Amino acid sequence: MEMKRASGMRFPLSVLLVAFLYIIGGMDRLSQACISHTMSLVGDVLGDAQLAPWMELLPVLALLPYGASLCEDRAQKYHQAIILRSGYRKYIAVKAIVACTVSGCVLALGETLFLMILLLLRSALPAAPESYFSCEPYLKAWADGGRWLPFFAFFVWLQFLYGMIWGAEAVFVSVWTRDRALVYASPLLTSSLLNVIYNLFGWAGVYGVSIGITRQRGSAVLPILAQLTGQLLLPTLTLLLAYFLLMQRRLERHA
Repeated sequence: MEMKRASGMRFPLSVLLVAFLYIIGGMDRLSQACISHTMSLVGDVLGDAQLAPWMELLPVLALLPYGASLCEDRAQKYHQAIILRSGYRKYIAVKAIVACTVSGCVLALGETLFLMILLLLRSALPAAPESYFSCEPYLKAWADGGRWLPFFAFFVWLQFLYGMIWGAEAVFVSVWTRDRALVYASPLLTSSLLNVIYNLFGWAGVYGVSIGITRQRGSAVLPILAQLTGQLLLPTLTLLLAYFLLMQRRLERHA
């Protein structure tokens, strides 16, 4: 029921907007590729797109399909009927799972669409040497060998985890407010705060996943991927734990 609700028109629209942000983020490199008739797929276009300043809007787009659903339920008194039918524990658990999954999927699918567009352009233009990630041994072999499926899967997985952070934050913020605008806007502040904290520890960083990737040294993909996964999961699990405790206390008090 909740997944069906989350998969309305706002979901594909959000995915398309994410892909559009990536496209305009890499527009300078795409224009150069068209002019020079050569294209460096990962090194130039994807790297520039991830670091464009307007990519800070990605968390907001991740929340559009479902992020404010708790606020909507409370505004319409819809949650009371669901809790009576299925219990409040199941209600708050389903809300958290769907919010994190949908937010992660929006960013992951948006980036996947962008990468597919780049791959089509890559096939139409002669390849230029890869440069941006060539110094990273765990990515160099894939890029040099044109093995784009594992390469893209690496980035898309991290982007999914990145989206999960904002789904968890949305349900956490919704405990305190019914204002949907505040829920949508909250990641703009939180992303900056998280980056400050992550930089203190020298971790991946939640703005521009590529920043974190270029900090990881080593030649084995799986250990580095596991490290990045743990660093991106930490805020998600922390926010979800706080959400469960606060929401359970609130619903028990009003039961």
